Amino acid sequence: MSQALTIAITKDTSTKAVAKLIASTSPRALGEVVWPPALDLTRRHLITYKNKKNFPSQGFGEQLADKSFGTATDQGAKIVVNGQGARLLFEGGVVKPVNKKVLCFGITADSYGKSLPEMYGGPIPPRKQRTPEDNARLKALRKEFAFARSVTIQPHLDLLPTSEEYREAAVAALKLAIKGGFN
Repeated sequence: MSQALTIAITKDTSTKAVAKLIASTSPRALGEVVWPPALDLTRRHLITYKNKKNFPSQGFGEQLADKSFGTATDQGAKIVVNGQGARLLFEGGVVKPVNKKVLCFGITADSYGKSLPEMYGGPIPPRKQRTPEDNARLKALRKEFAFARSVTIQPHLDLLPTSEEYREAAVAALKLAIKGGFN
């Protein structure tokens, strides 16, 4: 035995509600929910970033955190870390001198983040004008620094949170938004 049912729609009250639900799940709408906690995660991670040799912090991570921002896009959420050296450190690459013949960088905890003139206490006199005391100070300081025509930086993928950490932050934000209802 079979029964036939006829359904007639006499008044459409669901189209607007369905359209609102679909709009609330667009990539941009989801990005609006996700980018604030993803930015917070990024900033907290950058602030705790330590250099590989555990030398005293020069505030690099904190500077990157301060220069980071987020936004929603048509594809979802976007986090931008807008600090000098961030891309090079994250992706790796080669550093070459721009205005000098060689790079000079601190290799001890005392010299890390400082220049040779800073450690010397002022401008370094030209060779012909140096006293024996100047030469002795410079010789001692050279043990604090390394000199190179270029330096290859290996990728530091730990500069940013992992994909899993971002995923967890996004899911938590979306669950909270679903509980509270999308606006």
